[in-house]
Order: sequence, then structure tokens, then C-alpha cells
Amino acid sequence: ALLPLTKGDDTSLAVWATRALGAIGPAAAKEAVPHLVEMTGSSEMELRDAAYEALAGIGAPAVPTLMQMLLEESDSRSWLAATALNKMGPAAKDATPAIIKKLRDPAGRANFEALFGAVANIGAPAKEAVADIAKVIRQPNHRAHGAAIQALLKLGAVAATPEAVDALATDGSLWAHHALAAMGPAASGAV
Repeated sequence: ALLPLTKGDDTSLAVWATRALGAIGPAAAKEAVPHLVEMTGSSEMELRDAAYEALAGIGAPAVPTLMQMLLEESDSRSWLAATALNKMGPAAKDATPAIIKKLRDPAGRANFEALFGAVANIGAPAKEAVADIAKVIRQPNHRAHGAAIQALLKLGAVAATPEAVDALATDGSLWAHHALAAMGPAASGAV
């Protein structure tokens, strides 16, 4: 009953129906994901954003689709996919390899803030991205320097790799010290 409402001329109704699909979660995946992917190309920004929100709400069943979108050339689709993965939390763990690939994008078009947020929200399964985050911390003028520190702060002891501890210890900012404190005894290399 909801899918037909997402296709109507009433944008407001379509947005609410799309959000309802996301609220239903994984149970809506089989029928909704292909349609939501189509909706991500909508010229209506509110409808497009609702489609990404719904994919995030569906969770793990939408991860393969969002991984493909994340690695696309389109900056806007990639950014919205990163944002959706960020909202998923641990359900997005299978996206970790795609997140790392995007962080290493030689064109430098990655949405670092959303990607670092996704790593932090995924938690321990995304630990392999910590080295990439530490590289950004070593660049104090990088546009995502603060987001990198915040990601390690949220990850806490999970992020206490030698590279991360060293990067935070040499950063010297208040947030870097908060991140080291969150790592607890695992950050003993900073002493």
C-alpha cells in the first residue's frame, strides 16, 4: 500500500510514504530497495533525501546498494550514500571496504565527515579504517581534521592503534586529548 503512494503526484504524501518504508526497516527491503534506488535520482530534493533516509532505515539489506552508490562518480549520490551509511550504525559494517576505498579516492572527492561518522557509528568492525583517519589527523589544515578526531573519540579503545595514538598525541588539541582519554589504557603509547 505504501509503494504506490511514493509514486504519486503529491510530493508531500510521497515523502511521508517513503519515510514510512524506512521506519518499517528490513522487512520492507525486498520490495522497497529497488524502488528507493530509483527515487534517489528524483529531481525533487525532499523526495530524494527521503529515499536515502529510507535506505538507512532499512539497514543491512540496503548496504550493498549504498556501497555501489558510495563509489559512484556522482559526488551528490556518493555523499548521500555516505550519509545513509553513517545513520545505519553497526548495520553498515559490510560497507567498511567501500568506505576505505572512498577515503583513499585519489581524486579527493570523499565526503570525509560522513565517512568518518560512518566508521565511528559502525564501531569495532570498521577498525581497519583507523589508519586512514590517523593520516587526516596528521594534516591539521585538512578540511575534515576535526571530524577525524571526533571519529576516534567516539571509537575509543577500538581506535587505539599505534598510528592513531601517535597522531593524536602529536596533534595537541583539546579534542585529541579527549580522544586519547576515551581510549583509556590502550593509549599508553601517548605517555
